[in-house]
Amino acid sequence: MALDKQITDTFSVVSLLLAVAAAYLAAIWPMINDLLGDPRVSDNYEAATLRRKRTSYAVATAVLTIFEAAVAAILLPLAVQVFEEWDGAGQFIPLRAGLLLAQGALLVGAVVAGVMAVKLWRKR
Repeated sequence: MALDKQITDTFSVVSLLLAVAAAYLAAIWPMINDLLGDPRVSDNYEAATLRRKRTSYAVATAVLTIFEAAVAAILLPLAVQVFEEWDGAGQFIPLRAGLLLAQGALLVGAVVAGVMAVKLWRKR
């Protein structure tokens, strides 16, 4: 039960970080999709503006990648403990499953954000 207490205590802090990461992604995702398209630009000014936007959003998305990876790193020791104490024949513990789900979501989010950052950077 000590592990469950650690998970609960950690989630009291990490849940706020997860909410911030989700809100950040939700805020920038529509613009990232627009910037990854190939909008028609009619002059050099519009092309320069598009390049600056892509650069700015590439940096913002890279920051999100680092943030999600850092939060995942905070949860990693607990996730390792959950796997070490896993008893396939034992009872299902939702708190531990939730930790593993959050860890997986953070890792997938970090990878997706990283890929988007690289795509934006290359399109500049």
